[in-house]
Amino acid sequence: MLPPALLARPAVRTDVLAASTASLVFYGMLFTLTLWYERQRGLSALSTGLVFIPMTLPMCVLPIFTGRLVAYFGARRLIVFGLACDVLAGLLLAGVGLNSPLVWLVVAEIALVLASTTTIPAATADVAVAAPSDYAASAQGALNAARQAGAALGVALLGPLTSLHVAGVTLAALSAVALAVVVRTVIRSHRQAVPLAAT
Repeated sequence: MLPPALLARPAVRTDVLAASTASLVFYGMLFTLTLWYERQRGLSALSTGLVFIPMTLPMCVLPIFTGRLVAYFGARRLIVFGLACDVLAGLLLAGVGLNSPLVWLVVAEIALVLASTTTIPAATADVAVAAPSDYAASAQGALNAARQAGAALGVALLGPLTSLHVAGVTLAALSAVALAVVVRTVIRSHRQAVPLAAT
């Protein structure tokens, strides 16, 4: 359904991968943590909602500053930072037990929200530059479709996992793979740009 000329761009492919992974991890863990807080930790619905404030409230504020961060640091650096935050969140959650302090979980939630609010806007900005001008709209449509698919897949993949340890390991592994792909693309594009700059 997508033009081959669009998919031929490595940067476009990695932007789509990064955005879909960030959505998969965030929404998948939002669903999984809700079940875990209530069924395993024994929190009420109200207490669960309050515990999620560190994860959900920053989403109303952080995207406002992401555009400035993209302009200052570059989109790809923010994507790398965001996916690294997802890996960190997975490792933190993998070590959580029923008696772990809530502060541990709050730190993981903050890592998750930092990941989604940097990776997705940065990927959206980068794909606008990476895509051929004739396919700019198609690139944005592909990225948004991948985000939605990632969110649905995250709930389907992580939701059935009753163990937070398994969920944490799973999301850390998925994020690490996406991070490796992005870093590889960044390094290759940098190496290709150096000879051009020298000439």
